[in-house]
Amino acid sequence: MIRGSKFEIEHLFRGGIFNNEQIYKVKKTCEVLGKYMFLDRTLLEDRAGERIGLSYIGKCINYNIIAQLKHNGYDGSKDIYYYQLDVGGYNLLERAGIRHNEMNILADDKVKSRILTFNYFIKNNNMDVDRDYFQPIHHTYFFCKNSIICYYEDKIKETKILKILQLMLTEKKDGEVREPSIEELRERFSFRQIDMELINVGETSKTTKKTKKNEK
Repeated sequence: MIRGSKFEIEHLFRGGIFNNEQIYKVKKTCEVLGKYMFLDRTLLEDRAGERIGLSYIGKCINYNIIAQLKHNGYDGSKDIYYYQLDVGGYNLLERAGIRHNEMNILADDKVKSRILTFNYFIKNNNMDVDRDYFQPIHHTYFFCKNSIICYYEDKIKETKILKILQLMLTEKKDGEVREPSIEELRERFSFRQIDMELINVGETSKTTKKTKKNEK
């Protein structure tokens, strides 16, 4: 059986492999990562509103529900661990009908740095992700509650975002096409630059999950 496959996810949760407490913790972890996409341990538990526990995290990693990445510390500093959904986590949320964001499958350390920095930026500014919108797959701007769009000015300009919104929100009704004007969009949305220094997640950060090669 392929770890994290739709069939295995069905078996784990319908077959009673996970007990009720484990189901709750796994669901909570996946919901948080499905909302924020890439987090360190501190922010994961902060957004979950409770301690997750290493045993639950280990179980999720073992079944390819989440992935744990390790960033080796510098000059004696502590190692840092990051978390993102693995294939099983996406399959679980999709099967459960839970709306979620998807991190680009080709996201490198620079993209993950942008996502993590954004997550700390909104936490520090008492903001939160707007789940009514799916976050753009290139991760250069993000939808937040109260119609705020946070963006990296060195990656995308406000005028470009407005053009994208114009296309995205154009509707066809009763045979007529209704395209919102730029002025209407400026009234509907406000923009905020992410002016926080990027958090370095480590170019060589890699999964802590054992593979067949390093299990020998």
